[in-house]
Amino acid sequence: AGSGDADCAGRAGIVRMVLARAIGIAGAGFALGALAAALLAPRMQNLLFGVGPHDALTNAAAACALVGTAAAAALLPARRAASVDPNTALRSD
Repeated sequence: AGSGDADCAGRAGIVRMVLARAIGIAGAGFALGALAAALLAPRMQNLLFGVGPHDALTNAAAACALVGTAAAAALLPARRAASVDPNTALRSD
Protein backbone atom coordinates (compact mmCIF):
# COMPACT_ATOMS: atom_id res chain seq x y z
CA ALA A 1 0.00 0.00 0.00
CA GLY A 2 1.94 2.95 -1.32
CA SER A 3 1.10 6.62 -1.55
CA GLY A 4 -0.72 5.96 -4.83
CA ASP A 5 -3.43 4.04 -2.95
CA ALA A 6 -3.97 6.90 -0.50
CA ASP A 7 -4.07 9.39 -3.38
CA CYS A 8 -6.69 7.30 -5.20
CA ALA A 9 -8.78 6.94 -2.04
CA GLY A 10 -8.58 10.69 -1.49
CA ARG A 11 -9.75 11.43 -5.03
CA ALA A 12 -12.58 8.91 -4.76
CA GLY A 13 -13.58 10.48 -1.46
CA ILE A 14 -13.75 13.94 -3.05
CA VAL A 15 -15.93 12.64 -5.88
CA ARG A 16 -18.21 10.88 -3.38
CA MET A 17 -18.45 14.03 -1.24
CA VAL A 18 -19.38 16.29 -4.17
CA LEU A 19 -21.90 13.79 -5.55
CA ALA A 20 -23.46 13.23 -2.11
CA ARG A 21 -23.91 16.97 -1.64
CA ALA A 22 -25.50 17.37 -5.09
CA ILE A 23 -27.83 14.43 -4.53
CA GLY A 24 -28.73 15.73 -1.07
CA ILE A 25 -29.66 19.14 -2.47
CA ALA A 26 -31.71 17.51 -5.23
CA GLY A 27 -33.44 15.29 -2.67
CA ALA A 28 -34.31 18.29 -0.51
CA GLY A 29 -35.66 20.07 -3.57
CA PHE A 30 -37.77 17.07 -4.46
CA ALA A 31 -39.10 16.79 -0.90
CA LEU A 32 -40.13 20.46 -0.85
CA GLY A 33 -41.62 20.16 -4.32
CA ALA A 34 -43.55 17.02 -3.39
CA LEU A 35 -44.93 18.76 -0.31
CA ALA A 36 -46.00 21.77 -2.37
CA ALA A 37 -47.53 19.50 -5.01
CA ALA A 38 -49.48 17.58 -2.38
CA LEU A 39 -50.82 20.80 -0.88
CA LEU A 40 -51.69 22.33 -4.26
CA ALA A 41 -52.99 19.16 -5.94
CA PRO A 42 -56.69 20.02 -5.63
CA ARG A 43 -56.14 23.41 -7.29
CA MET A 44 -53.98 21.98 -10.08
CA GLN A 45 -56.13 18.96 -10.93
CA ASN A 46 -57.48 20.61 -14.09
CA LEU A 47 -53.89 21.04 -15.38
CA LEU A 48 -53.12 17.31 -15.17
CA PHE A 49 -54.06 15.20 -18.19
CA GLY A 50 -54.08 11.43 -17.76
CA VAL A 51 -52.25 11.55 -14.42
CA GLY A 52 -53.73 11.80 -10.97
CA PRO A 53 -52.36 14.35 -8.50
CA HIS A 54 -51.13 11.61 -6.17
CA ASP A 55 -49.81 9.12 -8.75
CA ALA A 56 -46.98 7.26 -6.99
CA LEU A 57 -45.36 5.96 -10.19
CA THR A 58 -45.15 9.44 -11.70
CA ASN A 59 -43.75 10.89 -8.48
CA ALA A 60 -41.15 8.11 -8.25
CA ALA A 61 -40.14 8.63 -11.88
CA ALA A 62 -39.78 12.37 -11.27
CA ALA A 63 -37.62 11.72 -8.20
CA CYS A 64 -35.36 9.34 -10.13
CA ALA A 65 -35.05 11.79 -13.01
CA LEU A 66 -34.24 14.68 -10.68
CA VAL A 67 -31.63 12.79 -8.67
CA GLY A 68 -30.10 11.23 -11.79
CA THR A 69 -29.83 14.61 -13.49
CA ALA A 70 -28.25 16.17 -10.39
CA ALA A 71 -25.71 13.34 -10.15
CA ALA A 72 -24.86 13.60 -13.85
CA ALA A 73 -24.50 17.38 -13.61
CA ALA A 74 -22.21 17.09 -10.57
CA LEU A 75 -20.01 14.31 -11.92
CA LEU A 76 -17.80 16.42 -14.20
CA PRO A 77 -17.07 19.13 -11.58
CA ALA A 78 -16.47 16.39 -8.98
CA ARG A 79 -13.94 14.64 -11.20
CA ARG A 80 -12.29 17.96 -12.02
CA ALA A 81 -12.05 18.87 -8.32
CA ALA A 82 -10.52 15.48 -7.54
CA SER A 83 -7.84 15.91 -10.19
CA VAL A 84 -6.55 19.26 -8.85
CA ASP A 85 -3.36 19.11 -6.80
CA PRO A 86 -4.21 20.38 -3.28
CA ASN A 87 -1.00 22.43 -3.06
CA THR A 88 -1.79 24.18 -6.34
CA ALA A 89 -5.35 24.90 -5.21
CA LEU A 90 -4.17 26.37 -1.90
CA ARG A 91 -1.57 28.59 -3.58
CA SER A 92 -4.10 30.04 -6.03
CA ASP A 93 -6.24 31.51 -3.19
